[in-house]
Amino acid sequence: MKHKLTTIILLKTILLFGQESKFNCDLVTDRVKIESDSINYENSFIDNHKDIGLISKSKADFEVRYYNTPSLTNGGHVIIISCADNTIKAKKVTYWFSVNQDYEKRRINKTKVEELKPKKTWDSFFDTLEKLNFYDFPTMETIRPKMKKYMTLEDGRVVEKRSMITDGVYYTLEIKIADKIRKFSYHSPISWYRVYDHVDELRQAEEIKEFFKNNLTKGNSR
Repeated sequence: MKHKLTTIILLKTILLFGQESKFNCDLVTDRVKIESDSINYENSFIDNHKDIGLISKSKADFEVRYYNTPSLTNGGHVIIISCADNTIKAKKVTYWFSVNQDYEKRRINKTKVEELKPKKTWDSFFDTLEKLNFYDFPTMETIRPKMKKYMTLEDGRVVEKRSMITDGVYYTLEIKIADKIRKFSYHSPISWYRVYDHVDELRQAEEIKEFFKNNLTKGNSR
């Protein structure tokens, strides 16, 4: 009976924190250096839920987060990959909240937590992130000055051609290595790339988003 109880407790622990695997955290922390943001904003009520938590309070040697936040729905999901004591854990937290409240008063009222593991290996997963320039990728605000196109009016005047995308999804990536944290965010990068196809960072941001979507597989859930 004691053995059975221990097994149940262990299973619940794995479901809470995500799929566990042995991984040398130094392979990332020794090789990757990041510059902390001067101001780091948390994701308000999303990070306040116990299944997610504040990245600034994480005890991991390094942690990577991917937030998928649709602008017109009452939910989203967060992928959290953390490594501590040469053990790596990964999970996807899908959440729902009431839309009938002011933004500042919103609270997550339901979550689904799923274990995650890489389709190949964690070594190849992080190698690919590095090749995608993930760790020092610019945020969308940085590249906005490049997101311009011009048109010539009938009278010969040249004016800026403005575009607007009001719906879609916000993608936020956070990286914590030791005590340094940085983040970058994009709104519907592929939609903007169709407008500003000369801004390659928009295409690359879409590649990063698709990489997280297509290179992690689900395990158990609760």
